[in-house]
Amino acid sequence: MVRVRRRLEKKFTLFFLVFMFLCIGATAGIAIDISVRMLMKLTYESLSLHSEKVASDVTREIVMKLSSLSNFAKVQLFLPVNTDEMRERFFQFLIIQPYITKGQYIDRNGQEVFEISQSNRLLAKGRDFSRHSRFIIANVNGTYISPVYTNEHGKRSLLLSCRVGNSLENSRGVIVIEISLVHLLRLIEEENTQERIIFIVDNRGDVVAYPNYSWVLKRRNLSEIPTVQEVVSETARSASRGHVYTSADGIRVFGVRALVPYLGWGVVIEQPYVFIMQPIVSMIRWIVAISFTVSLSGVIVGVAFVRRKMRPLRILHDSAEKIQGGDLNIVIKTKTGDEIEDLANAFNAMTARLREVYGGLETKIVERTRQLEETRERLIFSERLATIGKLAGIVGHELRNPLAIMKNSIYYLNMLEIGKFSEEAKEQLDLIEKEIDNSTQIISDILDFAREKEPHLARASVHIILKSVLDKITFPRDVTVKTSFAAAGHESMVDAVLIGRVFYNLITNALQAMTGGGALSISTASAGAMVSVAFKDSGCGISPENLHKIFEPLFSTKAKGTGLGLTICKSIIERHGGRLDVESIVNIGTTFTVTLPVIPKEIAADKR
Repeated sequence: MVRVRRRLEKKFTLFFLVFMFLCIGATAGIAIDISVRMLMKLTYESLSLHSEKVASDVTREIVMKLSSLSNFAKVQLFLPVNTDEMRERFFQFLIIQPYITKGQYIDRNGQEVFEISQSNRLLAKGRDFSRHSRFIIANVNGTYISPVYTNEHGKRSLLLSCRVGNSLENSRGVIVIEISLVHLLRLIEEENTQERIIFIVDNRGDVVAYPNYSWVLKRRNLSEIPTVQEVVSETARSASRGHVYTSADGIRVFGVRALVPYLGWGVVIEQPYVFIMQPIVSMIRWIVAISFTVSLSGVIVGVAFVRRKMRPLRILHDSAEKIQGGDLNIVIKTKTGDEIEDLANAFNAMTARLREVYGGLETKIVERTRQLEETRERLIFSERLATIGKLAGIVGHELRNPLAIMKNSIYYLNMLEIGKFSEEAKEQLDLIEKEIDNSTQIISDILDFAREKEPHLARASVHIILKSVLDKITFPRDVTVKTSFAAAGHESMVDAVLIGRVFYNLITNALQAMTGGGALSISTASAGAMVSVAFKDSGCGISPENLHKIFEPLFSTKAKGTGLGLTICKSIIERHGGRLDVESIVNIGTTFTVTLPVIPKEIAADKR
């Protein structure tokens, strides 16, 4: 069985690998071919646009010079023929035209009248040009553009000739100018970059303008380059197809040419083939990396394929053992579509039924236990409250009256025996009096908790109540008190005595929380139909686990206290239609916020 399984693993793995490599190879080949075609097309279009632009600029430069010369020749037709005047007019024309090195005037018989430089220096005269192309073609056709040549100064130049006269019969001669082609370097330098080279050749393949100007001076012929061959041959009239070839610099490039009209020249743009193919190289690297990853994944998938066929049976076996061990949460997930899947579904139905039976029992037990615990806690709490209620009357009568007598006795002792007691005795009397006050407060809290009395509501200002409470409290020297009251003194329907007790209790709790001193901030604010009073201290804070218990009766974290103070405060505030909120951070401080409804201003004004 193991041997058969291994043979199947090898067969399926080989099948997956062959199929995968065929798909990857075909897909990669198609993708690379399409990408190369699109990239070359985009490159061709981009280079063609640039070459046509440069060709248009070159044509415009030459045509503008020829047009200016033609206009000048037309003007001479209507002016008297005088050698000196003609020379002066010609000189004025030359100095306003850039890149013109010299000018020449030939009469209608082909005899040179004069040849002057751009500085009006006479260069020659009296020569016979009756058999020269500059004279013959210009006289017959009206204009003439010479081939590119190297002048006596070693510069590549071009002659433009124009007839003075509307026809050959009334011709008064020919005007000739020599144009330096150095300015064409400016045109190609503006377009040349590190990624492409632009140059201009004439109809013989000689360099007219090239980034390496020494090639221009040497009249380098580039007719062996395919793009230049198109310029030299008749195919220059058709659209350029673009070529991949080795440039004159020995670099593999992609070249495109554009024809310069009227001149038969060509503008050639070459871009390094390596630069063009960089995206393709990056793509090939990605394809190789992806192919390797997919191949590795295919090997893993092929090996795991057969093992996967045995997986459902192993799952059934392992699940049966776990169910036998008491684990009923097993769910067998198989999607084989055969008897194995039916068997797995039967196992799942059986375990689901068992979970339902056991789960119902566990839920009932947990719920009944929770109900019993809650009932026990409520019973204990009710017994405590009942005990407190019974003791409240006894405490109020049996303890309050003796405490009052003790307090009066201490008062009379202080009045009658003033000056007779030592300082230590006076401190003891003050301590007794303070403890009597604390005991009286505890008794009052117990009585108030036992019998909740309805508040006697009356219109009162929260600010006035708060200020009266602050006047009654003696603050420790190491506690800084800061108050900030809202500008609008809203009135509320409250029991001033009960609300004052709430404020007093919250301030006292804040002072007790700041055993080592600190800061107490008391502020009021109004929001709509409510007014809030916030008591913020910098004390020890309340831990998160105790924060939700502080309003429960008999809960206290202080060594002395009944745990009823905050419960009574919350009850008083809620009976006034308000709420008491708390926020606390351990070792940072606690903020209690009392929120009470206010009397609307319209109603308050009517009552006044």
